[in-house]
Amino acid sequence: MKILMIHLGAYGDCILATPLARQIKTDYPGAHLTWAIATRYASAIENNPDVDDIWKVDIQPSEPFLSLSWRNQFLKTIDAKYGPDYFDIVFDTMIHPNNRGHFDGTIRSSTLANYPRPITVPIAPIIRLHESEYAHVRAFAETHALDQFRHVILFESTPGSNQSVLNLELGMKLAKAIVDRREDTIIIISTYKPVPAIHPRIIGADTLSFRENVALSHFCTFLIGGSSGLSWLLTSDCAKKIPTVQFLTRQLSSGFASMVYDFTYFGLSTEHILESQTTHPADMATLVLSALDDFPHARKRYHETLRPYFWNWLYFVDWPHGIKGIFLSYRTMFAFIRRNGFRIRDLFELWPILSALCVAWNMFVVQPLSRFFQGGRP
Repeated sequence: MKILMIHLGAYGDCILATPLARQIKTDYPGAHLTWAIATRYASAIENNPDVDDIWKVDIQPSEPFLSLSWRNQFLKTIDAKYGPDYFDIVFDTMIHPNNRGHFDGTIRSSTLANYPRPITVPIAPIIRLHESEYAHVRAFAETHALDQFRHVILFESTPGSNQSVLNLELGMKLAKAIVDRREDTIIIISTYKPVPAIHPRIIGADTLSFRENVALSHFCTFLIGGSSGLSWLLTSDCAKKIPTVQFLTRQLSSGFASMVYDFTYFGLSTEHILESQTTHPADMATLVLSALDDFPHARKRYHETLRPYFWNWLYFVDWPHGIKGIFLSYRTMFAFIRRNGFRIRDLFELWPILSALCVAWNMFVVQPLSRFFQGGRP
């Protein structure tokens, strides 16, 4: 049996989808599984024991691969590439654009719900490195004498979750404040951007690949993150579990990034995760320094309990499918309520209501009118 799984991006989403590949191979013993994934994210599933073939799809950053029109065009390329009826089963496990009705507020639970059978395998992401990658990371650790430091902090400085204030500039300020006050600490900045040489104990990891951070975690003692690809990579089955501070901003958007909220739902331990909405660099540094000294005490003092706004579900109204999609969007609301509960006061949070109205206006008025006038051009 030949099976195609479509999960094109991004890094964090594909990492969280890896248990689905294992579930498919469990449900269909002996099946040949092909995973269609954007070329720039393909390293997330390289060497995965549950994936028999990787179909690398060249997608330009400007291409709207989450849109319905793009997806419909992509589906036509399956027959062109493999021939008609080559695959016995096709699983589209992405939330956008065809599974919006399964969105419940968080990415992992929504993604797993896109698979039509029960999930019986462990949900930890599955990453398998090559021995050459482990050797590369060992050489990196030796070069920077990581074993000479009490605290080795891995810093996710350019998260793409859109729910964190972290960026390279703020990350460098925060890192400098930490190493200035702790001589036993070295900070590794994980970013695709060049890292300014402002301190000998603040180093860049640009010579390492994204996936090699799994091996690097075994040389680290702490993670500062923004609940993006790197943070979720380090929840994989081959990564070292280390204490982490996640700097997040709770907002109305197309996803909800709280790791604690996700872990609690799946019955996973959260004692090693501290989440904060602090945005001032000095306060962020104080929090991290406190966590380095006594993590349980810092967590008790600084951890903030976050939950998604009720109105987040409006971001997944199925407007691309027209009137039918909009009408059936009640499924999204009920999925959201089942996952997150419902409180009357959620309806009266002023800022989310205003933001939701802006979302609805953009979806139902601005975008349809834009498509109408563009379609009317010669």
